[in-house]
Amino acid sequence: MSSDLKIREISPELLEHAKKELNEDPKRRADDVRALREWLKKQPHIRAEPDDQMLITFLRGCKFRMEKTKEKIDMYYTMRTAIPDFFKERDLRRADLKQCLQVKCVFLI
Repeated sequence: MSSDLKIREISPELLEHAKKELNEDPKRRADDVRALREWLKKQPHIRAEPDDQMLITFLRGCKFRMEKTKEKIDMYYTMRTAIPDFFKERDLRRADLKQCLQVKCVFLI
């Protein structure tokens, strides 16, 4: 792991999985995070400074595809602005959230 990134260590097994399944290249992580930070600075509608771990999480969730990661970050912060109540008090022990989690929906296409 690059010493200038502040991210949690993962086991060698998980790292191998991340390399194979998520296209993660430990040598590129710091550059990818830097690129996302530069991109974020140019987004006037996003006023956030996510930490390194959060940016790595977005990258992993998008299999290290930079444009997909940018889209996901943009949507995340757009939704946080549009529906802030959804992101507050996310305690899964709350009765209303429990009810939402217990509802099962099936969509047929």
